[in-house]
Amino acid sequence: MTSASIFRIAVVAAFAMGSLSSCQTGSEGTSVVARAQGAPQSDEPDVSQVQQIEADLAAAMANHDMRLYHQLRSRLSSYVGADAIRSADETYRQALANLAAAFAAYDGKARAGFSAQLRTLCLPPSLTSAIEPCDRYLAALSR
Repeated sequence: MTSASIFRIAVVAAFAMGSLSSCQTGSEGTSVVARAQGAPQSDEPDVSQVQQIEADLAAAMANHDMRLYHQLRSRLSSYVGADAIRSADETYRQALANLAAAFAAYDGKARAGFSAQLRTLCLPPSLTSAIEPCDRYLAALSR
């Protein structure tokens, strides 16, 4: 299987993520759902609150729990701002589109450049790594 076909499979899989729900508990043993549905604790969250939401987002994505993912993403948006979330989404989607075009055009130089851009966007603790399914794309790129 070529790297181009692996990448295409990864792109299709990411866009086809279903809404399969499963129960997940957080590091403190409390339900991630309970934390997501709770009211924000303050207008100005501390770094640990944002990091916990980011960790819970990763757990929701890993469990394909899209309902919880969207609740947590909305909560994160109230902390970091909708513009920051939108910008991270747009930048990530553009990098994926550019990378897909480079694969389709068999352009190794462009593919390397866009792969590097995607890796940079997806390095934790970036906002993009918290809200997007970066691990799938990075795994596909590493093969």
